[in-house]
Amino acid sequence: MAAAFAPRLLNPPFGDPGLYVGLRHQGRAMLFDLGRIDRQPAAALLKIGHVFVSHTHMDHFIGFDHLLRIFLARELHLDIFGPPGIIDNVRGKLAGYTWNLIESYPFTLTVHEVGAERIDAVHLPARTAFAPEPLPPRSFDGVLVDTPQFTVTTVHLDHRIPCLGFALAEKTRLNVRPERLAALGVSPGPWLNRLKDGVRDGLPDETPIDAAFQGVHLKDGFNRVRLAFHGNLPETATNAEELVLARVRHHKGEGGRADLLVTAGDVPSGKVWVVSECWSAGLGSTYRFVRECPGDGIGGDRCVNKSQAGDVSACLGDLAQPELPPAEPEAHMDDPESPEEDLLPPSDMPSGDAPTD
Repeated sequence: MAAAFAPRLLNPPFGDPGLYVGLRHQGRAMLFDLGRIDRQPAAALLKIGHVFVSHTHMDHFIGFDHLLRIFLARELHLDIFGPPGIIDNVRGKLAGYTWNLIESYPFTLTVHEVGAERIDAVHLPARTAFAPEPLPPRSFDGVLVDTPQFTVTTVHLDHRIPCLGFALAEKTRLNVRPERLAALGVSPGPWLNRLKDGVRDGLPDETPIDAAFQGVHLKDGFNRVRLAFHGNLPETATNAEELVLARVRHHKGEGGRADLLVTAGDVPSGKVWVVSECWSAGLGSTYRFVRECPGDGIGGDRCVNKSQAGDVSACLGDLAQPELPPAEPEAHMDDPESPEEDLLPPSDMPSGDAPTD
């Protein structure tokens, strides 16, 4: 059974400390200690939501400036936890720069200072040149972060200076049987995380999940499914979730194709990403093509190619042409449609139930 975490050291064993822990299938990560990180890809660093600093010796904290530079102009939030003095340490770093050109930047930073009895916190928005906004303190009980998937706890250590030790623990693990998904012609995705969170939280069985079947056709081993969900595309820069409308076609034992219309999240306002992907009988991707198009018409030469892997010739013969989903989620799915006019994403996610056997 695969672990929920994907940890890796950012530097050799005798290099600067830094443990990157990815959360599988969630597009998120956390970082324990903040040594040298400038050799890491920006896409990986931008998935970080929490940083845990044991102490502020240079080899544990020198990466702060690089991380700040990566995050600065983006609509992201970062939480940093550290020992007594961490708020002054971060503010000292920020005081070394001039911030007269960032009033439109949406980035926000919250620093949590873990004392023996309480945790003090300060909010530092880029738009105000990181002017501190103190937050109400909370009592210290050892727990720093508590989510449905995991907890991070800490204890105070003696390193001749204030120092913290951290423990990351997974909560109840839930697994979905892939053969049941395959039988339905459904691909796993971020919507499964929301389903698992609902189970962990004890939500009623009838609770709608933010992913919906909009229709399904099953005929002689050929499945056609239409879906809508919020998810994070691998080509995007951050872990922000996009709104995805998808039409999936799959030949059992042969392969299939998905065509997506993607808006919101990291997709610029007024634009839509058109994504096409084919896969083999073993479900390995054989072709993936991503284009960015204007929202007032997604066909023609106004689209810009974002990325391509493989060639469309790798798609099954009857799946070589795209079959885009309707821009209106409630539209009937009998007749394939390629929306060439205005693409207006729905204000709310559609509701729906998975088909039964």
